[in-house]
Amino acid sequence: MSKTYLLLVKTLILLLSAFLSFYALSNAQRFHPDEAFYMTIARHAAVNGDWLLLAEPLDKPPLTFYTNALALVFLAVETDANVVLQLDPLKGEFAGRIPSVLMSVLIVAVGMQLACSLTDDNQIALITGMLLTLTPLRIVFAPTAFTDLPMLLFGMLSLWMASRRCFIWAGICFATSISAKPQVIFYLPLIIVIFFVQRSSLKHLISSILRFSVPAMVVVLLLWGWDSLRIAQEAESFYQLGQSRYTVTQITPLSDYPQRLLLWWQTNQYLLGNGLITVIGVAIALMTTVYQYRKWQLSQEHSLLWLWVLAFNGIHFMLTLNLFDRNQLVLMPIVIILVSSGLTRIKQGWLTAIVISGMFIFACQATQWQLPIGGDDGRHDGIHELADYLNNKPVATVIYDRWLDWELDYYMGQWTNKRRVYYPTPDALAIGMQELDETGMRYLVAPSDIDITSWLGAVQDIGFIVESDFSNDNFVVYRLQPPE
Repeated sequence: MSKTYLLLVKTLILLLSAFLSFYALSNAQRFHPDEAFYMTIARHAAVNGDWLLLAEPLDKPPLTFYTNALALVFLAVETDANVVLQLDPLKGEFAGRIPSVLMSVLIVAVGMQLACSLTDDNQIALITGMLLTLTPLRIVFAPTAFTDLPMLLFGMLSLWMASRRCFIWAGICFATSISAKPQVIFYLPLIIVIFFVQRSSLKHLISSILRFSVPAMVVVLLLWGWDSLRIAQEAESFYQLGQSRYTVTQITPLSDYPQRLLLWWQTNQYLLGNGLITVIGVAIALMTTVYQYRKWQLSQEHSLLWLWVLAFNGIHFMLTLNLFDRNQLVLMPIVIILVSSGLTRIKQGWLTAIVISGMFIFACQATQWQLPIGGDDGRHDGIHELADYLNNKPVATVIYDRWLDWELDYYMGQWTNKRRVYYPTPDALAIGMQELDETGMRYLVAPSDIDITSWLGAVQDIGFIVESDFSNDNFVVYRLQPPE
């Protein structure tokens, strides 16, 4: 395979991956609640100048927030006639998603290089590139503002650098990945074992580990210094807050295994398009692996990848780790490299063509958000209309918001002058409403699929007049008129 031909095919694969990612962006829905939270933090930096991210409690490292904030600065933030920075929420959606869109294309490029380094086979690399391009998991998370794609990109870069014995860069990339999301720690055993595979002497092994660890520790220390600076400004440590929210200490009860298996399958069936194609691809990978093992042709790298996949899934079943769809992204490139290796070694081109053709169908569905994975599932369509409606109310209008929190906060904008109030229960709402000495009209906002009968009843019991004031497919607003 000539270098020119190889370069041409890789370029076409990257162009296709870019097209699918940007097409998915053009069809993107409103922000998922977590995306709205992350973008609210980024907006504080881009609009208010809060570059230490002090305004909100952070439970994750800052890389994604800064990336999204810079995207807002360059693509969305505008200055009005009063020289005040403004951010249109819909322009902010586009800008905040652009970094992940671009990173999703780079993930395909890095995936091809990683596959080539691990297998020394250009054909496997090309098939890996095609499968990464067409996997719905990549497409649906490309146009999002989650922390996962930056984590995945730098984690894959770290694996690639380690496989090429560039251990200093492997350490830098690994620590940078941690600066986006600590879940990349699952790649660390893979990187460490690569050291053992590639080094024949103890001296060289120690040297490799040091060259990886020292630059990684420098980046981690910079992250620690940043966190300490925030603590000095009376902000909560992102590390401590993350520990309190996400630390897992429980063993999964045996009775929960069927439910966890179902949750795992609901996401991972889309690794190669849908359940049938994924089963076929993984089955081929397993069969070729068994054949290579029996013929004593199984490489150390191939064995290592399979052991890692088994360990990753085993840990997620044994411990009560979250099985969110985006938390399975770290599994995606490793499984795809194994499947690509299986398709190449089985030497049945028609079977590879069938898999790729089937994946293309589901890739097209993913670009139109027709699969139940990815960002928001349409639950917040129309929230920008709701936000505009509420922003047109008089200054200091009281809005009781039990359910929408960060989503509504983002879409109402940075300079909203309304008073949004949270109460956890109907009784608490009634008590709070009575204690507020306010004669103006108030409003209760809720998703339309929530039964708020008890909430409206509690309001009516204290003498308020309740009237429907706004509704669309997903949201309702009730006007609450105080008793005279």
